[in-house]
Amino acid sequence: VRETHSPWYRNALFTSGNGAGLSFEFEGRALCGMLGFGKHSGKLSYRIDGGDWQEFIGERDWWVPEDNWTRPVLFCDDLAGGKHRFELINRHGNRAECKGTTCKIFSFMAVR
Repeated sequence: VRETHSPWYRNALFTSGNGAGLSFEFEGRALCGMLGFGKHSGKLSYRIDGGDWQEFIGERDWWVPEDNWTRPVLFCDDLAGGKHRFELINRHGNRAECKGTTCKIFSFMAVR
């Protein structure tokens, strides 16, 4: 995982490592991430508070670009208020429309 710069965001986390991950604690009832998305993006496996792993694969229709489509992803919106732990792992999607493991994260937003 390395830090990169973007004209629209001060910093971003970037990796193309299959199996690369991150974790952090946040306080709130909901969590959203702003991602750089495209057909080169991997699928994201994530869980909250040690629960079951879930996946964000994202739609990859014909019109989705290869890279650099910034989009919000709602990871959860039904948590009890308070502190929570978020874990995320980047993986290859193993689908024809998934061409890589790129993962670019611009920010996370927690809603109290």
